[in-house]
Amino acid sequence: MPSIPEDFPVDFATEVFCPGPLLHQLSTYLPYGADTLGIVGEYYWIARERGTIEAARNRASFPLRYTQAGERHEVTVRIRRNTTGGLGATWTVNKVEESNE
Repeated sequence: MPSIPEDFPVDFATEVFCPGPLLHQLSTYLPYGADTLGIVGEYYWIARERGTIEAARNRASFPLRYTQAGERHEVTVRIRRNTTGGLGATWTVNKVEESNE
């Protein structure tokens, strides 16, 4: 089980900023009208509980699984510590990577 630094996000929706283009990308994997950041936050906690999160001091990545057209898919959500300040959030989603399946 990877150790998670104490100052990692607890409330994903308020502590992690997701830029519009990445929020839109994430929303395309989920049912229309779904609470995208809420669902991403749940996957963050699932990854923490299962030990499938990859964590470093200033960044982390975790899998988000979804089903489209009856097929299961997975993307990797990457977050990093927000060092620029001013956004109000301590962390930011900086990449969403589709796996090469």
